[in-house]
Amino acid sequence: MAVDGVEIIFYPTWIYIEDYAIEGMEKEVQPDLNKTYKLALQFLPEKKEELRIGVQPSYLTPYAGQFLTDTFKEKNLVDIKQLLIEARAIKTPWEIEVLREAARYSELTMNKDLFPQPRRERDSSSAVIYRNLPIIFKMI
Repeated sequence: MAVDGVEIIFYPTWIYIEDYAIEGMEKEVQPDLNKTYKLALQFLPEKKEELRIGVQPSYLTPYAGQFLTDTFKEKNLVDIKQLLIEARAIKTPWEIEVLREAARYSELTMNKDLFPQPRRERDSSSAVIYRNLPIIFKMI
């Protein structure tokens, strides 16, 4: 998706997974929680004072919020919560297909667990449980 005046740059993030670690690499005892932000800084222009950075404050830890404020100054941090809510609401055809497939598998699994025997051999309690599932899920 192209937006005039906006350049999107992405970068790899890394989480220590022993099975995929490079030989000799050790898990950090206390990892730097701002490591991904520091990685992203490498891709930004050197004049950071003039950059406006979109953030969703409710998702930032106090430590991350302080790091971003120290780096970009509070006046340059823009709350884009509403924009992100709208962006998450819009689904591509691929995302819709994945959601439909996941729902289909969930339904198959639920039916298999709730109704393991043929319909004529079921007792009436299974049907009652199944009929009331939406109520049970709402209560949780």
